[in-house]
Amino acid sequence: MKITSGKIDEYVDEMLTILKEDTETINEFKTGYQKSKDRVEVDQLNYCIEKYVNSELDYTTEGIRGLGRASEFWPRLGGYFRKGVSQLTQEKRQELDFLITSLIIKSYLFQILLSNQPKEISKIKNSEELYQKWVPEIYRFDISIIPEDSRNFLFAVIEKDFDLLKKFFQDNNMKPGTFSSDKTKDILSGYISAGVTIRIIEKLSS
Repeated sequence: MKITSGKIDEYVDEMLTILKEDTETINEFKTGYQKSKDRVEVDQLNYCIEKYVNSELDYTTEGIRGLGRASEFWPRLGGYFRKGVSQLTQEKRQELDFLITSLIIKSYLFQILLSNQPKEISKIKNSEELYQKWVPEIYRFDISIIPEDSRNFLFAVIEKDFDLLKKFFQDNNMKPGTFSSDKTKDILSGYISAGVTIRIIEKLSS
């Protein structure tokens, strides 16, 4: 799924609907976002996320390890749900791509919304450089280090996307084997971490 600047604007509006009647905070976040939106590197995000999601949907490679993993604790989606993913139509595969990408992008954007400062200009020269710095950090990140208030906001803005992915798995015969523990939450938590860590790498590289 290709992300556009317009689509990112839509995501921001959708994320802010959770604030409902809190008009003051909504306007504050929107004003802050407007200061940063032109510095969101859409091409770099597309490059990184597309490569990552394509790897997640790979059901032909043996094993369940995926990009950035040091172990099988966070299995690769296509390896873990091999039968279900292999049976997806092209249309369903595109839908799954969209759902995963949405979860990652919103996890990325929440940090921009919470920041009081305009997004810094990254010194990362190209998309491949960002990708190489990002992937090894995805599964090292501990989400519990995010302050509780910020973490609650993150979970609130991605709850819908998280639930839509779980429903997609259920509706498309994507379930663990009879003797396997259910790693669905771990897989989806990895996608949240993926979005958060792209933003962290951008900050560290500024």
